[in-house]
Amino acid sequence: MFFVKIEEQIQEFIFDTKKEAIMYIVDFLDRKEFDDPILTLKNAKKNNTENEDIIVTEDYTFKVIKLFRYKKCSICEEPIPSNMNLNCNHYVCKDCILNMRKPECPICRHNLEGKFITDEIYCKILNNHEVDKMNEENHDMALALMTAIGYNPNELY
Repeated sequence: MFFVKIEEQIQEFIFDTKKEAIMYIVDFLDRKEFDDPILTLKNAKKNNTENEDIIVTEDYTFKVIKLFRYKKCSICEEPIPSNMNLNCNHYVCKDCILNMRKPECPICRHNLEGKFITDEIYCKILNNHEVDKMNEENHDMALALMTAIGYNPNELY
């Protein structure tokens, strides 16, 4: 989904494709009685980023801005931007990702991969996994020690 800003004023229409948004700009220029709106846009200065295209003509500045559709996190069900999906097409928010214990999708167990999974996030998950593993080993050692000195492990809980 895209919307168009003309001179910092948001237009009231939302477009499904960038092509529709550009056609709206062409129509806008045509209504403003530009001789050749397509040539005007062709000769305009353009600056493209991942989420925004800025088109500067002599008279107007247009911005075509990408909107993210919001999805729900598969774990906590909070709304998240649609660009936060894993390669297996499950949506997981950053908070839930940072609390994960294994480097796998919590829904389908595929390897954890996606555009927003940085090395820092992956290391945090691996660290959580190691901490859990150490805690389990410490628990098992304490239980073995209590059993060795004569306590019934079932009575310890």
